[in-house]
Amino acid sequence: MLYREWRRITQGRSDQVVVSANLLTPIDGAATAPGSPAGDRYVLQLRTVLPPRTIDQILDTVALRRLKRRLAEQASLADPILATSGTAGFEIVNDIVNSVAGSLASAPFRRDPWLLALTCEDRKVVRKCCIRVLLVRRDDLQRLASWDWCREHVLVESWYHYWRIVTLYQIARRFQEEQERQTQARDQDIKENLLPLVDSQAHHPRVRLLSLGINVDEPILKPPVAVDWERSLPRIAALGLKLPDSAVPAKDA
Repeated sequence: MLYREWRRITQGRSDQVVVSANLLTPIDGAATAPGSPAGDRYVLQLRTVLPPRTIDQILDTVALRRLKRRLAEQASLADPILATSGTAGFEIVNDIVNSVAGSLASAPFRRDPWLLALTCEDRKVVRKCCIRVLLVRRDDLQRLASWDWCREHVLVESWYHYWRIVTLYQIARRFQEEQERQTQARDQDIKENLLPLVDSQAHHPRVRLLSLGINVDEPILKPPVAVDWERSLPRIAALGLKLPDSAVPAKDA
């Protein structure tokens, strides 16, 4: 037992569930690292907002725990959102949503619309492969749905945080697709006089909208730096994710 746990640690695998807010904070006028572009810029701040818990602490059903671990193992850079489906997958997402909403219910901060996605980022690009519950404000996620906007306007506190920009872009696109599908499904349910939720949940939303109170006035801990996308994109492609070509002309050196 001890050996298995030690192997998991050395392999960077973890049963922890980490809940983090992903803030886009305007930085025009703030000190930035040399070479960072000027203009309408934001720094991506990654902030843990709840004490980490384990899968066993959040899910009280053994079957759901096993399913969640299996889905986390299957997540990849190309699809970092856990591929929950059916009733069991729906219950996993629901349990996480209720846990996060309940834990932040008494927070003293103003409540805003936030989006939640259950992810597991690829072990090839992160130090610790654990389940990450990513929270991002709805307005921010709408901006992140444009890859050109991500490339031109988002800076980071640490250079390797560009991986999170990639993950957030994928969450934003997924949310757009789910919104379109939900609108079509709602119209069909009304037409057929079907009750909501009384089905197999085969296509339940994996990106959930919540009202949460989270501190959004976090200090910038390091001088924001621009991502060197020309250097990073080939590595991302080599790992199996092809991102859209930029429509923004390259800047002269």
